Amino acid sequence: MMKKISLFVALAGLLFVGCSKDDQEKCSTCTFSLAELSVTSKYCDKGDGNVEITTDGQTQTVSMNGATFDDFIDGLKRAGANCK
Repeated sequence: MMKKISLFVALAGLLFVGCSKDDQEKCSTCTFSLAELSVTSKYCDKGDGNVEITTDGQTQTVSMNGATFDDFIDGLKRAGANCK
């Protein structure tokens, strides 16, 4: 159980980032949940191989390392996120 909590905390720390609004952007909202804890983030494709992630008003741009936005979101889903 402690391993799962540590993993959740690590994922939550990674997710404390942000996304600006733009009509050209493709965005998805994902929630990671573990027991009573949950973290919701908005992921926006910047169209340049990067994704901006918004969590609790914090913004960070992250490289998708050559993956498409859909593949990036699928990876989050495989890691346990519920994405819309």
